[in-house]
Amino acid sequence: MKKIRIVIEKWAHGGYSLAHLEGRPIFIMGGIPGEEVDIIIEKEEKKVSFAKVSEVQKQAKIRIKSDCDLFGDCGGCSYRHLPYSEELNLKKNLLGELFPKWKGELEVLSGSPEKYRNNVQWQIDGDKIGFFERFSHTLLPVEKGCANLPDVLQPKVWLSQFRNKKEKKQKRELRISDPSPSDLAKNEKSKSIVLNSEREVTQVRVDDMVFSIPPKGFFQINTGLIPVWLKKIREYLDGTNSCLELFCGVGLIGIGLGVSWRQYQGYEINKQAIEFAKKNAEQIGRSGMEFFTKDLYNQNISKEALAIGTWIVNPPRSGLNDRILSQIRMAAPKQIVYSSCNPQTLKRDLTNLEEKGYAIHRMCLVDFFPRTHHYEVLVDLRL
Repeated sequence: MKKIRIVIEKWAHGGYSLAHLEGRPIFIMGGIPGEEVDIIIEKEEKKVSFAKVSEVQKQAKIRIKSDCDLFGDCGGCSYRHLPYSEELNLKKNLLGELFPKWKGELEVLSGSPEKYRNNVQWQIDGDKIGFFERFSHTLLPVEKGCANLPDVLQPKVWLSQFRNKKEKKQKRELRISDPSPSDLAKNEKSKSIVLNSEREVTQVRVDDMVFSIPPKGFFQINTGLIPVWLKKIREYLDGTNSCLELFCGVGLIGIGLGVSWRQYQGYEINKQAIEFAKKNAEQIGRSGMEFFTKDLYNQNISKEALAIGTWIVNPPRSGLNDRILSQIRMAAPKQIVYSSCNPQTLKRDLTNLEEKGYAIHRMCLVDFFPRTHHYEVLVDLRL
């Protein structure tokens, strides 16, 4: 592949830095602004190109040697060439660019940048196990392990169990399951184990609570940071004891906050997730909570729920749609606590909500995904 020498201009969203070649934007993986680097073009689109650094000619002072020999090729991490403190500053600055009024005032919540994931999706091909290369389905064997994973999820533990001559190419999604004392009492063979989360019910322990998750069910991957996130949400709620939660999943937020709800209604499209939310509320000892199956993007919320004055919304990456925003306008809840995994759709939604009379009261960056370009944003909106 042809190498191009270029000077990197600035940071960009999505884990990239930015440079231009003959006026054409190039988004570069593994670079730092101010550096002179050799790059290899990986992907061409109509108006932009994507590339990776192949060699650094003039190095930035903050650059460190990556601790992963797959960095730059693997589609996972974006910032292994930076100290973690610099990564947090970068994420804070990028979020501040989207919300300039809050630049410099953003709170950041973080935990350990290593061994933080409670799940992994391994790709297997014969005697090789690893992740996909960026922009492709080419398998990159992970031979030295992944720094984001605890020891129990590392490839050396699992490759021998995945070898299957009849099925050469496989995918295995694993999650650490940590049963409750009552489950252990019922089944002496039960223990903290790793299960196939695509086929089996898994259990994740958050402080003294254990949440059951259905097969293929979603749950936050950074267990260690969940209590910090929940504490901040509870701080934002400021003693509220009635709540409508949209996209409640298996009940992590509503249950995990530990509030003695006078009124709580949670909505989620996945029927199985709602069944597990009810089960989790019962087993963890949270009474008075109601959970309902509803396609929030295509069905209206009940009039009773619309009357609740405090809402928590934790949508997928696509954010809120016109139907939900219209119902917010009609119901006019006094407070909305919005937890977003996509700053771009969050920016769009908050612009719409500000037009409906809401103001950002507080905003916080929660780094659930260290070493990657992803992060969560928590926003306290008041009417």
